[in-house]
Amino acid sequence: MEGGYNGEATVPDCDGFYAATELVVPPQQMISRARATSLILKRDMRHIVADNDDRLTLFFNIGQSDMRTAQLGRDIVLKANEGVFLTQDHPQILDGSHSGEVITLILPKTHFESWATPVHDKVGYRHDFTSPVYRLLLGYSRMLSDEAEHLGADQVQSVSRHICELTAMWVGAVETQMRDDAHTAQYLAVRRIVRRHLALPTLTLPLTARLLNLSERQVQHILQIQGTHFSRLVSETRCERAHCLLQDPACLSLTAQTIAALCGFQDYVVFFRAYKRRYEQSPGDTRALIRTKRMT
Repeated sequence: MEGGYNGEATVPDCDGFYAATELVVPPQQMISRARATSLILKRDMRHIVADNDDRLTLFFNIGQSDMRTAQLGRDIVLKANEGVFLTQDHPQILDGSHSGEVITLILPKTHFESWATPVHDKVGYRHDFTSPVYRLLLGYSRMLSDEAEHLGADQVQSVSRHICELTAMWVGAVETQMRDDAHTAQYLAVRRIVRRHLALPTLTLPLTARLLNLSERQVQHILQIQGTHFSRLVSETRCERAHCLLQDPACLSLTAQTIAALCGFQDYVVFFRAYKRRYEQSPGDTRALIRTKRMT
């Protein structure tokens, strides 16, 4: 289902199971309010590879029972009226074993593309639930879940953008400072195509230009204004994705070679050199640090 949630649901053993979901699916989004006596949702690499979903999720526990979320090794418990910011492009667990009610907003990553702060640095953490910004964010999210079916697509998009702005303030994300609006929009469009198609070994400048309905020279000029070039942008984007996967405890069963291939690198040596140049450590060093942290 376009805009929906691809994952695996598990119902723990319990008597009198009950679940209900109110669902609205505008383009590239999902807005839901769910109640259940007991439910665990899990999203792993099978689902991520299958649907290439790079959207972001706001998940709010609006029931009375505690709920657990886990992503990128960040395992937290949400009490009533607490929320978490997650990404769809990494494995995640939403554990409502003890019943509850939740609001889930799945939003397009385009709303977050102006962040200078990497999105993955902000997902899965406990942020300040007492701030006025968070109270506004929760309030707007509640209203959107209540009223979405009565709103037009443009209205939903407008409210969603405001929710994303509140999310940035809540998690402490820094906005990118770029030269002017026209070039910013063009650069973000190029970056969006690269990120969306980075797993394709055939991701090239001609393909990117064609997808954007621009000439190759125009794409090169857009990137030049931002101080980069196409091969560098692709390499850095792929390395950033690999860096996140290498640090994810849910991906420890994947070899560095497999992760390199998932990120679009056809040659492991090329990946190894690009990764070491970007992070000043090898993929194996990154993995070793994660295993050491898990042991301690």
